[in-house]
Amino acid sequence: MKFSILAATAFITSQVTAEIYFQEKFDDDYTKRWVESTKWRSKDEMGKFAHTAGQWYGDEKDKGIQTSEDAKFYGLSAKMNKS
Repeated sequence: MKFSILAATAFITSQVTAEIYFQEKFDDDYTKRWVESTKWRSKDEMGKFAHTAGQWYGDEKDKGIQTSEDAKFYGLSAKMNKS
């Protein structure tokens, strides 16, 4: 019993650390960091991403990306830099 209380206390009070390896806020300059894939499908099969806050939002300035066309392929990539 004493050991389990001690173990629980040690677990709760231990510090937790984490490193961020990739972070994206999708601000107005996101197109400079992200590259749309074009080699695996033809251009007419690829859909476009929309930079929008979406239909339901809490803050209109907090934007992300969403797919804008049905029945299309989407591809987007960005370089991972350790932040």
